[in-house]
Amino acid sequence: MMSVESEATRAPVPAPDGIDGQERGGDQSFPPEGAVTLGRDWCDRWLPRLDQVELRLYLALSAQPRGKTSCQEANSTAAAWLADRGEVAGGRIEEALESLQERGLVEIVTIRETRHVNLLHRDRAAVHRAEAMRSRLADALEFQESVSSELGEVAARDETPELRDEVFARHPDLRAEYDLQESAADVDAPRLRLWMELSRHLMRVFEERFGLVRDEHRELFRDTVKRELSERMEKVEAITSELLARRTTLFPESGEGWIVMPRMAEFASSTLVQGLAKRYGQGPEMLFVSLIEALEQEGLVVVSCHDGGAME
Repeated sequence: MMSVESEATRAPVPAPDGIDGQERGGDQSFPPEGAVTLGRDWCDRWLPRLDQVELRLYLALSAQPRGKTSCQEANSTAAAWLADRGEVAGGRIEEALESLQERGLVEIVTIRETRHVNLLHRDRAAVHRAEAMRSRLADALEFQESVSSELGEVAARDETPELRDEVFARHPDLRAEYDLQESAADVDAPRLRLWMELSRHLMRVFEERFGLVRDEHRELFRDTVKRELSERMEKVEAITSELLARRTTLFPESGEGWIVMPRMAEFASSTLVQGLAKRYGQGPEMLFVSLIEALEQEGLVVVSCHDGGAME
């Protein structure tokens, strides 16, 4: 059902040329559960500019269930509508989709051979407006990728005042957050690592800029994160294999069924570890934890040694 927003309420109105699914022989190709609410300003600006195929396709794209953003079903719905009219879709659906993109009403992003639609003029209340109401999906995905890359780079480097200044230069708001936190923090309280501070900051920035887009494309972003994590874990496994091959250098103290791990600072300062971390873009802490887990999976007891010689 399509409705047009009024000043007092959103009331259903007859759609042009049978779009409400009641005229033209009882056409039911438009999903009845997919209610679409068009703002008055949207109607004033866009109804005169769109032909029937473009309008039908736009409504089909808009009527898809929340979180379902593939173009395929909407294209099929519009093609079925043309068939009910005794017309062959041919290339008209693709032409209409291109026209909607050129007009700036929708954005189409292809991920792994699947085309996803971003309805640029739909606001947070799901009302379609005359002007664009949301960020571009491509920008959100690019930002997410850049966040992953930057966090990996920062985590892989030694945390120095120079690195902190470099990060603050790229993110001035983070410096203000850090200064405020430092002024109010307990002297003995533990401090967050730089990459953790940066991660929290960038997550807030992403939510402010792309929260609406993320909410409607949650599955797409989840799949993207899963692929990034999978690729990162493959890198970690490759590094861990190299470290295990050098275990006698990294873990000189060992016995039958046990091995003494070095302190984290000693591990991170190793030329071998620094070289691998830089090559693969992974932080020494992650490598340290992964290596300990790999040793434990071999059945070894991994122990630490205090300054006084006590082991735990």
